[in-house]
Amino acid sequence: MSKEYYLREIESEKAIGPYSLEQVQSLAEAGQISPKTLYFDHEKEVWISIKANMELNLQVFPQKKSLSLRKPEDPLLDGPTDNEEDDPGQELKIEDMLAAAEGKSADTKHLKKQIDKRETSASILLPALSLSFILSSVAFVLPHYPEIADLMKGHKFTYASILEFPSLIMAFVDLMLALAMLLHATSLFPIVRVRALVGLGYFGYVGFAMLEFSPLYGMITLVAMICLHVGILLNTMTLKLGAVLLASALSICGGLALLWPIIAQTFLSNQ
Repeated sequence: MSKEYYLREIESEKAIGPYSLEQVQSLAEAGQISPKTLYFDHEKEVWISIKANMELNLQVFPQKKSLSLRKPEDPLLDGPTDNEEDDPGQELKIEDMLAAAEGKSADTKHLKKQIDKRETSASILLPALSLSFILSSVAFVLPHYPEIADLMKGHKFTYASILEFPSLIMAFVDLMLALAMLLHATSLFPIVRVRALVGLGYFGYVGFAMLEFSPLYGMITLVAMICLHVGILLNTMTLKLGAVLLASALSICGGLALLWPIIAQTFLSNQ
């Protein structure tokens, strides 16, 4: 099976394709693409400019030659060739190629739908991850809020005070990850997965500890913790729209539910 290429311009988020190498060469000859045009590298799963791949660049942009989408007719032949008789629609037009790439043909419509779904999934999961980490960050800070507030009122809070509250470090890490997700830093997904596993362990310990003093709050914390971190893990492992919607709902609802017992234990119990 010949290799297929998806293309897009640097300033555009819209991808077109798939194209065979011969079709990409035809687009280059017609001036529809340039060496700066990006193609999707399926092995590395990143967009790369054509000129960055020396072999592909030489194949697509060799020494300048005239556009030829059809074999020239041989003046020595009086009639059409066998191929022309069998396939009178053999001529390939640039307009037809572009129309097919935009999902206007039966052959490429399903591919266009797949790309659209992936773009929709990405537009959902990244903000969902960011919000989940913000909720988690708040959950780390709230249990120690009264002590931190007392230190700040007495002007005794210093950088060394952070060591007394290790959870503040985790809260800072979560805020940085939330910012990274808003900036579409998907290369940090391995770190996000490690963070989710660490969160499962930490909040699992907190939930079990709370079970001894308050079974209701402890159980809510355990369930919320599982939903939050499992949702985060799933959102870094798939681009299927249904799975992304489910994972986003799990992580956000889990984060909100996680705050309730913490707020109740921290503030309401002091009233």
